[in-house]
Amino acid sequence: MNDLLRVAEIPRSTFYYQEVKRNYHEIKEAILLLYKKNRKRDGYRPMTLKLRQMGFHLNHKTVLRLMNELGIHSILRKNKAFKKLQRELALARAEIAYLKELEALDRQKQRQKKEKSLKD
Repeated sequence: MNDLLRVAEIPRSTFYYQEVKRNYHEIKEAILLLYKKNRKRDGYRPMTLKLRQMGFHLNHKTVLRLMNELGIHSILRKNKAFKKLQRELALARAEIAYLKELEALDRQKQRQKKEKSLKD
């Protein structure tokens, strides 16, 4: 055997390699079922955990690949912390504008007092 592999210049591992064909049909059905059941909220990580609870032992990368093949992905929620930051920035801007307006009114009153004192 070694002589044949040497003559053919084929590594031994290539000669003995057997490609594994897996049928993921049942797993894809389970993914679609879980996806619809959870209202499209679960991504590949929670999906992997739920599949493992069902008895399918898969790598998270395999679940991600199967979800991509099915054309499904989780619905992304907006970041609430970002919304809160935007709200705080808007309030700060409004407060700054209000303070500038008060300052302008104060300056106007001071000018009026100076003009009045100069007239007297």
